[in-house]
Amino acid sequence: MHRVEQLYRAFQRDVYLYLLSLTGDPTQAEDLTSETFLQALCAIGRFRGDSSVKTWLLGIARHLWLRQLRSPPPLTGDSALLGAYLCGPGPESQLIARQAVDRIAQLLSEKGEGPRRTIYLRALGHSYDEIAAALHISPNSARVIEFRTKKWLREQLQKEGYL
Repeated sequence: MHRVEQLYRAFQRDVYLYLLSLTGDPTQAEDLTSETFLQALCAIGRFRGDSSVKTWLLGIARHLWLRQLRSPPPLTGDSALLGAYLCGPGPESQLIARQAVDRIAQLLSEKGEGPRRTIYLRALGHSYDEIAAALHISPNSARVIEFRTKKWLREQLQKEGYL
């Protein structure tokens, strides 16, 4: 079983209830829960085990909630692409969400390290300047790589019926 799916099954309810207590809004809590697991997917290789997995996930959730409080992002096609797996309340929606997360990870694994890391770093909230420094490219190159990779992901997901 995929590690992220195991994390999702084990901690989805805890993360959702925590976010619900912060937001007071079930829909917003569901959205942030989905984004939390996307961020976990992107960062799972860097989890050092300094805390429990649950604490790590709740930290990601809190960070996302605080970021949303500071400047609520509009739901655009690009954020919808990265959050295409927003969980609905039913088990069917959650299954589709897990499948979409897995498929996006598979698709990104087909890309080179530059595009893959650019998407992961943007999903984690890094600026283009930070991505450029990490990848030793210009900020404009980071923007172009992100745009082209998202476009490619969107096309692939549309062909497969996820979008």
